[in-house]
Amino acid sequence: MKKAKEYMTVLNHASFVVISILVGCLICRKEMVIGIFTDIESVKQQAYAVIGIAAAGTFPDMWQGYLQGPIKALAL
Repeated sequence: MKKAKEYMTVLNHASFVVISILVGCLICRKEMVIGIFTDIESVKQQAYAVIGIAAAGTFPDMWQGYLQGPIKALAL
């Protein structure tokens, strides 16, 4: 049981790092990400204004997705 707890701790830390890197990439590469969806300059400017809020919402969304596996496994 102790070994499983240690693995979960390591997995939690690793997931936090990976999710943080992905959110950081979203913020750093916002021009490229937004450019995929539109070429209209006014729309891009609006998207640049709210990308920080979108990135902040991405972190809990990814963390929730990561937690679905253990929740299903534990039948909670």
